[in-house]
Amino acid sequence: MYKNTWGDPDFPNFSRYFTEMFSADSEVTDAAYRMGLNVFFSSVKKYTPTLSESDSDWLPSIYIYLGIGAVDAAIRDSNEVTFSGGSSYCHTPVSGNIPPKFNPENKWVKRCLTAYAYLLSVWEEDFCFIPYIHRSPLDAANGYRGNDLFYDFYDKPDAVKDLARSCADWIIAFEKYCVRENNAPEGWGRAVWGTYIDENALFVNGDIVDLIAPDLIREFEQPYTEAVFTATGPGFFHHHAIGLDKVSLIAERNAMHVQAILSDPSTPIPAEVITRDEQLATEVCNASLKAPIMLCGFSPDSIDALIPIIREGRFILAPGVDDAAYEVMRKKLDRYRLCL
Repeated sequence: MYKNTWGDPDFPNFSRYFTEMFSADSEVTDAAYRMGLNVFFSSVKKYTPTLSESDSDWLPSIYIYLGIGAVDAAIRDSNEVTFSGGSSYCHTPVSGNIPPKFNPENKWVKRCLTAYAYLLSVWEEDFCFIPYIHRSPLDAANGYRGNDLFYDFYDKPDAVKDLARSCADWIIAFEKYCVRENNAPEGWGRAVWGTYIDENALFVNGDIVDLIAPDLIREFEQPYTEAVFTATGPGFFHHHAIGLDKVSLIAERNAMHVQAILSDPSTPIPAEVITRDEQLATEVCNASLKAPIMLCGFSPDSIDALIPIIREGRFILAPGVDDAAYEVMRKKLDRYRLCL
């Protein structure tokens, strides 16, 4: 268990820092960007000594991400991105059947790889990081086509499969290029949101699975996400609470590393929902035995009811609490471990 510190306003957040930089000036020069990397990393170094001395399981970690618009623009090989509100947007979907093709010279690919190379150059075994936040192939296809994709499932199913396959090829090409162009130390590992993952693992945002039926997931999403995980490394698969009923289906895919389920605004928190639904708790536990499940954002009051559930499966707990509440929860878990 660890404190869910990706939401901590004090911990340096790559995405927040640089989307604000690009919001102020979308034409940031390469020199100014590199200076920003130096300033950002200096703030990380000020923060990590405290974390490294903590008895939390949290690993100091950085994820390189310039908002979903920069991801979409990279796949479309476009430079047109709008930065606003701590994120980014690439508004105009692609029409027709132009497949995405990886271009290492794309502005937003280069910006992410510049950050990755910089972090490798200053790494002293004191933090972990991941070079890119990918959309799953079908989620990327949604960004590529916009919401017309949901009509395409029925009107142009073969075109959807071709696009998802092309998006998978783009992700694989990016990862292979990233590894080839940068000499990451062997065995250094990666981390997402404080959680250690395999050195070849990648983060995939798969939100689209929460919006479509299971038969569509099996036909249009799962084969292409599996292709990516099999070709690159195991996958840290992120989706949301609205798709909690899909937890078993998502756990079925090959080369799954972690399934992370995030809460949605103004909706029940998954970790708390399963304490009230025995059948769902059993399903979630069984899914966690195939790949560990990250439960996020729950309150300290839930831990007593959660312990009998999590003892039957494999879970990463990220409650998102302050220091005092975290200490209470940690002591309860420690007492439980002593009773094993």
